[in-house]
Amino acid sequence: MKSRFYLFAAILLVLGLAGPDLESQYQPGDVAVVGNDATSDVLLGVRPGGAVYTISTMMIGTLFSPQFVAPSPDNQSLWVLGSSLYAGEAIQVASDGTVTSLFQSFQCHPCSFDVDEHGTPWIADMFNGALWSYAQGTLTSVYRGFTGGLGACATDLGTGDLVTCDMRSVYRLRLVGSPATVHRVGGLPVAKYVGLHADPTSGHTLVSAANQFLSVNLNVPNPVLTTVWAHAASTLRLGRMDRHPTTGLFPVAGCFCPSPIPPYQPYLFQFDAKAQAITTLVHLNGLEDARAATVIGSRNLTALGPARVGQPFCFRLSFPGQWGSPYVAALSFGFRPGLAIAGRTIHLQPDALFFASLLGSGIFQNFQGYLTTAGEAFPQVALPNLLALRGQRFYAVAVTLGPHGVSGVSDPLGVTIR
Repeated sequence: MKSRFYLFAAILLVLGLAGPDLESQYQPGDVAVVGNDATSDVLLGVRPGGAVYTISTMMIGTLFSPQFVAPSPDNQSLWVLGSSLYAGEAIQVASDGTVTSLFQSFQCHPCSFDVDEHGTPWIADMFNGALWSYAQGTLTSVYRGFTGGLGACATDLGTGDLVTCDMRSVYRLRLVGSPATVHRVGGLPVAKYVGLHADPTSGHTLVSAANQFLSVNLNVPNPVLTTVWAHAASTLRLGRMDRHPTTGLFPVAGCFCPSPIPPYQPYLFQFDAKAQAITTLVHLNGLEDARAATVIGSRNLTALGPARVGQPFCFRLSFPGQWGSPYVAALSFGFRPGLAIAGRTIHLQPDALFFASLLGSGIFQNFQGYLTTAGEAFPQVALPNLLALRGQRFYAVAVTLGPHGVSGVSDPLGVTIR
């Protein structure tokens, strides 16, 4: 009888059906959600099938109040931003639930971050109206000219500019030339949380605020915010969002708030920007609030420095959990409407650069091969020393291959040559 029990337990462990340690480990493709229950702030995981599990309770020294979660710049862990008593804090959560502090600051109270086309993390400050860059534990103030606290930040795919917002406006911050050049786009509905994310299908920046999704095209002289979807119930409060690069859908946390006092009704939704429709993934029972959502392992491409004429440009390709898989990377001068392959959209245009990068030459290195044990590869472009290339923008996409064809698809990485 004992031998049968041990055999059954071993089978359960192999299948991942037994043991709290296995259940607490997040997996690539799961959605991480920041929220709070009646006693503490929590970081939850949601499996693709809708099962909800706890990644970590947010306790590190003093009580930590998380505001935002996103894949780390190297895509190997999760970064959670928020505050700890009177200080701003960022923590890192490993796949086994281990929590470590990245930084604490009495000047910066981080609420959102994104990684620019150089690979540098940019952090929005929810109290001081400032943007910060972050490198190896050091925060550097980049711009402090905003009148109020910021709510989110993202990189615009078409321009490479940083997009941020306060409670009433969206701002475009130029990172090329003078970094202090800011353009304001008004008309943002007043919201407790705001989400920003690039949408490669439209080429615009998508905004989640209050009970609406809005869109802004920064490639036109006078950009405006346009509502693309609105819920009939004004009691809906959407949180911060992410994009699933394989499905093209936007997971977004949200709550129905029929009264100003909790308990609310928190959900994890999924927005289809192309169809302009929203569906419910799961009702987050037991939470009083849901603030932010991210797709774990979705930061598949990250630059490892700026692209400069006459120098090699290298970027990290990361698909956690797919170690040893074959991959293919390619470049193009455009990303819309993209290529439809086996039901997936590859956001590149079939132009001369696209075919040259696929065929390979002396300037395209490691564009095909097999992922390392960490699920990574490092393609490199030897940029010619031609001044005429300065200002030229190109895009990179990577796919992984499995037994049945295309397995993973990255969002496009936009890069401007300096």
